[in-house]
Amino acid sequence: MSLANLQSWLLQEGIREDLDAVTRFTVRNELDNLAFDLSTSTASVIDWPRLLLAGSILARSDQRGDQEAALRIATAAISLTDDQGLKDAGAVLLGKLSNFRAMALATDRGLVESGLEGRLGVALRLEAQRREMDRSILVQSSGAWLQVNDFQQRFWINAAGDRWLSASAPTASGKTFLVLQWLIDQVITGETRVPSPP
Repeated sequence: MSLANLQSWLLQEGIREDLDAVTRFTVRNELDNLAFDLSTSTASVIDWPRLLLAGSILARSDQRGDQEAALRIATAAISLTDDQGLKDAGAVLLGKLSNFRAMALATDRGLVESGLEGRLGVALRLEAQRREMDRSILVQSSGAWLQVNDFQQRFWINAAGDRWLSASAPTASGKTFLVLQWLIDQVITGETRVPSPP
Protein backbone atom coordinates (compact mmCIF):
# COMPACT_ATOMS: atom_id res chain seq x y z
CA MET A 1 0.00 0.00 0.00
CA SER A 2 1.41 3.39 -0.96
CA LEU A 3 1.62 6.27 1.50
CA ALA A 4 -1.10 8.16 -0.39
CA ASN A 5 -3.39 5.11 -0.26
CA LEU A 6 -2.71 4.70 3.46
CA GLN A 7 -3.52 8.35 4.11
CA SER A 8 -6.73 8.08 2.12
CA TRP A 9 -7.74 4.91 3.98
CA LEU A 10 -6.99 6.50 7.34
CA LEU A 11 -9.27 9.46 6.62
CA GLN A 12 -12.09 7.49 5.06
CA GLU A 13 -12.11 4.39 7.26
CA GLY A 14 -9.21 3.89 9.67
CA ILE A 15 -9.77 6.78 12.07
CA ARG A 16 -13.00 8.27 10.78
CA GLU A 17 -15.02 7.49 13.94
CA ASP A 18 -12.33 8.78 16.30
CA LEU A 19 -11.79 11.87 14.15
CA ASP A 20 -15.53 12.62 14.15
CA ALA A 21 -15.63 12.11 17.93
CA VAL A 22 -12.63 14.40 18.44
CA THR A 23 -14.34 17.06 16.33
CA ARG A 24 -17.50 16.82 18.47
CA PHE A 25 -15.52 16.96 21.73
CA THR A 26 -13.53 19.97 20.52
CA VAL A 27 -16.63 21.87 19.45
CA ARG A 28 -18.40 21.00 22.71
CA ASN A 29 -15.33 22.17 24.64
CA GLU A 30 -15.26 25.53 22.83
CA LEU A 31 -18.93 26.47 23.17
CA ASP A 32 -20.12 28.16 26.34
CA ASN A 33 -23.58 27.49 27.76
CA LEU A 34 -23.83 24.14 26.02
CA ALA A 35 -25.72 21.61 28.10
CA PHE A 36 -23.48 18.61 28.75
CA ASP A 37 -25.07 15.34 27.69
CA LEU A 38 -23.97 12.65 30.16
CA SER A 39 -25.01 9.93 27.73
CA THR A 40 -22.22 10.89 25.33
CA SER A 41 -18.77 9.55 25.94
CA THR A 42 -15.77 11.68 26.84
CA ALA A 43 -12.44 12.19 25.12
CA SER A 44 -10.90 9.57 27.44
CA VAL A 45 -12.39 6.80 25.26
CA ILE A 46 -10.28 7.90 22.28
CA ASP A 47 -7.32 5.66 21.46
CA TRP A 48 -4.91 8.60 21.54
CA PRO A 49 -1.68 6.76 20.65
CA ARG A 50 -3.36 5.27 17.57
CA LEU A 51 -4.91 8.60 16.60
CA LEU A 52 -1.63 10.51 17.07
CA LEU A 53 0.22 7.92 14.95
CA ALA A 54 -2.40 8.39 12.23
CA GLY A 55 -1.98 12.16 12.57
CA SER A 56 1.76 11.79 12.08
CA ILE A 57 1.16 9.81 8.88
CA LEU A 58 -1.36 12.37 7.63
CA ALA A 59 1.01 15.25 8.41
CA ARG A 60 3.41 13.91 5.75
CA SER A 61 0.82 14.59 3.05
CA ASP A 62 0.64 17.72 0.95
CA GLN A 63 -3.15 17.37 0.65
CA ARG A 64 -5.13 20.01 2.55
CA GLY A 65 -7.68 17.53 3.95
CA ASP A 66 -4.95 15.29 5.37
CA GLN A 67 -3.18 18.23 6.98
CA GLU A 68 -6.43 19.60 8.41
CA ALA A 69 -7.15 16.20 9.99
CA ALA A 70 -3.63 16.06 11.46
CA LEU A 71 -4.08 19.59 12.83
CA ARG A 72 -7.43 18.62 14.37
CA ILE A 73 -5.79 15.61 16.06
CA ALA A 74 -2.88 17.69 17.38
CA THR A 75 -5.17 20.42 18.69
CA ALA A 76 -7.47 17.89 20.35
CA ALA A 77 -4.58 16.05 22.04
CA ILE A 78 -3.39 19.35 23.50
CA SER A 79 -6.76 20.77 24.51
CA LEU A 80 -8.84 17.72 25.45
CA THR A 81 -6.44 15.53 27.40
CA ASP A 82 -4.88 15.91 30.84
CA ASP A 83 -1.93 13.61 30.12
CA GLN A 84 1.20 15.72 29.54
CA GLY A 85 2.67 12.95 27.35
CA LEU A 86 -0.31 13.19 24.99
CA LYS A 87 -0.11 16.99 25.04
CA ASP A 88 3.58 16.73 24.16
CA ALA A 89 2.77 14.35 21.31
CA GLY A 90 0.19 16.85 20.05
CA ALA A 91 2.82 19.61 20.16
CA VAL A 92 5.29 17.41 18.25
CA LEU A 93 2.58 16.83 15.65
CA LEU A 94 2.09 20.60 15.35
CA GLY A 95 5.82 20.82 14.69
CA LYS A 96 5.55 18.22 11.95
CA LEU A 97 2.90 20.45 10.39
CA SER A 98 5.32 23.41 10.69
CA ASN A 99 2.76 25.15 12.87
CA PHE A 100 5.33 26.73 15.17
CA ARG A 101 3.03 29.57 16.19
CA ALA A 102 0.40 27.16 17.50
CA MET A 103 3.10 25.33 19.48
CA ALA A 104 4.20 28.61 21.06
CA LEU A 105 0.60 29.60 21.78
CA ALA A 106 -0.12 26.26 23.49
CA THR A 107 2.94 26.78 25.70
CA ASP A 108 2.02 30.42 26.42
CA ARG A 109 -1.49 29.36 27.46
CA GLY A 110 -0.16 26.63 29.74
CA LEU A 111 -1.67 23.80 27.71
CA VAL A 112 1.78 22.33 27.10
CA GLU A 113 4.49 22.66 29.72
CA SER A 114 7.50 24.68 28.65
CA GLY A 115 10.74 22.82 27.91
CA LEU A 116 9.24 20.34 25.45
CA GLU A 117 12.59 19.68 23.76
CA GLY A 118 14.04 18.51 27.07
CA ARG A 119 11.30 15.89 27.39
CA LEU A 120 11.85 14.49 23.90
CA GLY A 121 14.22 11.68 23.07
CA VAL A 122 17.36 12.34 21.07
CA ALA A 123 15.85 11.24 17.75
CA LEU A 124 12.78 13.48 18.11
CA ARG A 125 14.95 16.41 19.22
CA LEU A 126 17.18 16.03 16.18
CA GLU A 127 14.15 15.73 13.89
CA ALA A 128 12.56 18.83 15.45
CA GLN A 129 15.77 20.84 15.06
CA ARG A 130 16.16 19.74 11.44
CA ARG A 131 12.54 20.69 10.74
CA GLU A 132 13.02 24.09 12.37
CA MET A 133 16.13 24.73 10.27
CA ASP A 134 14.42 23.54 7.09
CA ARG A 135 11.41 25.73 7.81
CA SER A 136 13.28 28.94 8.57
CA ILE A 137 14.01 31.91 6.37
CA LEU A 138 16.56 34.65 6.88
CA VAL A 139 15.20 38.16 7.24
CA GLN A 140 18.18 40.05 5.84
CA SER A 141 17.30 43.42 7.34
CA SER A 142 17.46 42.11 10.90
CA GLY A 143 19.60 39.00 10.55
CA ALA A 144 16.87 37.05 12.34
CA TRP A 145 15.67 33.61 11.34
CA LEU A 146 11.90 33.38 10.99
CA GLN A 147 10.15 30.03 11.38
CA VAL A 148 7.60 29.56 8.61
CA ASN A 149 5.21 27.00 7.20
CA ASP A 150 5.50 25.41 3.75
CA PHE A 151 3.41 28.08 2.00
CA GLN A 152 5.37 30.92 3.58
CA GLN A 153 8.70 29.37 2.67
CA ARG A 154 7.69 28.86 -0.96
CA PHE A 155 6.43 32.45 -1.13
CA TRP A 156 9.66 33.89 0.29
CA ILE A 157 11.84 31.92 -2.11
CA ASN A 158 9.73 32.72 -5.18
CA ALA A 159 9.31 36.40 -4.28
CA ALA A 160 13.06 36.90 -4.60
CA GLY A 161 12.89 36.89 -8.41
CA ASP A 162 12.24 39.74 -10.81
CA ARG A 163 8.93 38.37 -12.00
CA TRP A 164 5.29 38.68 -11.05
CA LEU A 165 4.07 36.42 -8.29
CA SER A 166 0.57 35.42 -7.32
CA ALA A 167 0.02 33.69 -4.00
CA SER A 168 -3.09 32.04 -2.63
CA ALA A 169 -3.43 29.91 0.48
CA PRO A 170 -6.12 29.00 3.02
CA THR A 171 -7.20 31.44 5.69
CA ALA A 172 -4.80 31.62 8.65
CA SER A 173 -1.81 30.42 6.64
CA GLY A 174 0.08 33.63 7.39
CA LYS A 175 -0.19 35.37 4.02
CA THR A 176 -0.56 38.93 5.31
CA PHE A 177 2.10 38.55 7.98
CA LEU A 178 4.67 37.15 5.57
CA VAL A 179 3.99 39.58 2.73
CA LEU A 180 4.44 42.46 5.18
CA GLN A 181 7.66 40.91 6.51
CA TRP A 182 8.95 40.49 2.96
CA LEU A 183 8.05 44.06 1.96
CA ILE A 184 9.69 45.52 5.06
CA ASP A 185 12.79 43.41 4.47
CA GLN A 186 13.00 44.51 0.84
CA VAL A 187 12.60 48.21 1.66
CA ILE A 188 15.11 48.18 4.53
CA THR A 189 17.77 46.24 2.61
CA GLY A 190 17.27 48.44 -0.45
CA GLU A 191 16.57 45.42 -2.65
CA THR A 192 13.40 46.96 -4.03
CA ARG A 193 12.92 50.48 -5.24
CA VAL A 194 9.88 52.27 -6.49
CA PRO A 195 10.69 53.74 -9.92
CA SER A 196 10.36 57.48 -10.36
CA PRO A 197 7.47 58.59 -12.53
CA PRO A 198 8.49 59.44 -16.11
